[in-house]
Amino acid sequence: MAAALGRAQPAEAALTLEGAGRWAIRQGGGARPLRLLRAWPAFAWVTLRFQDDAAGARGKPLELTIWKAGLEEEQWRELRRCVAAQHAMPERSHNKEKP
Repeated sequence: MAAALGRAQPAEAALTLEGAGRWAIRQGGGARPLRLLRAWPAFAWVTLRFQDDAAGARGKPLELTIWKAGLEEEQWRELRRCVAAQHAMPERSHNKEKP
């Protein structure tokens, strides 16, 4: 699942959700790992707060607002499903990565 990040971004980027609840932002051929901390869903947008796990991020949270109008209907539904599933089981995705 990939979603455009909005019109206000200076460079095109994509938010992706890979297996086991691992989020990433892909931009310029690279990817930065993200961990979903909180979501604020609304009718026409969803704001997501992530912990940026990339080296050099210094633990600063990253907030993204994704507008429904910027996505195709199926992309919007998939984004909402993924966010809801991760909120229902927030620790599940992180525990899978621990030995």
